[in-house]
Amino acid sequence: MAAQAIDLHEELAEAKVGKFHWRLGAIMGLLTLFDGYDTFNPAYVIHYVAKPWGFQAGQAGLLISSGLVGFLLGAAIHGIIADRLGRRGTLLGGLWITSIFTLLTATSADSFLSFCILRLLTGIGLGVLLPLATTYINELAPRRVANTFALWGVALGWALGGTLAGVAGVFATPIFGWTSLYWIGSLSFLLLPFMHMMLPESPKFLALQGRTGEIRDMLTKLRPERAGA
Repeated sequence: MAAQAIDLHEELAEAKVGKFHWRLGAIMGLLTLFDGYDTFNPAYVIHYVAKPWGFQAGQAGLLISSGLVGFLLGAAIHGIIADRLGRRGTLLGGLWITSIFTLLTATSADSFLSFCILRLLTGIGLGVLLPLATTYINELAPRRVANTFALWGVALGWALGGTLAGVAGVFATPIFGWTSLYWIGSLSFLLLPFMHMMLPESPKFLALQGRTGEIRDMLTKLRPERAGA
């Protein structure tokens, strides 16, 4: 398939839904599940740390909003980074940031200040993942099912993650303490090897970079019936 001589957008939009797309949807769903889980779980920390950390008026709100501030920062800058480094590298970077600082929250957050700083840094990664996952899957999913993939692969994963944060907050924290929320969240490390192995670069980014060989390989996977065209 000669990548230079085709309409890349149409080739992607008209592709049949195959194993590649389902695998991509599953990975994005798991990615946003961890995003949603980590976004909502600070609400279940307040009860356990307010007295030991000597909360003053308004600090409970700051405990929760520190991660959201980071989320806004990540969401604001992710497009610039993705345009420079590619969708794949930026998604991987966002998940690495989220995973590392979630683990550090479990091991090192021992005061109001340290918790808020770690949540701010975690939020930067979270703010990259959700909007970029939506953009990424919309670039690669066929046109007729793009909204379905975005809904079930991204939005549902994020909502399910928030629900799981509530389940962990209600059932795990009374037994194992509030840090259990972040030990669970750090399981996102398990997703990283699969993303490194399976996540392709955005074909549109490859086109901007003139990486025609990689585009050809990508389109062969997405449009195997046109491999000889």
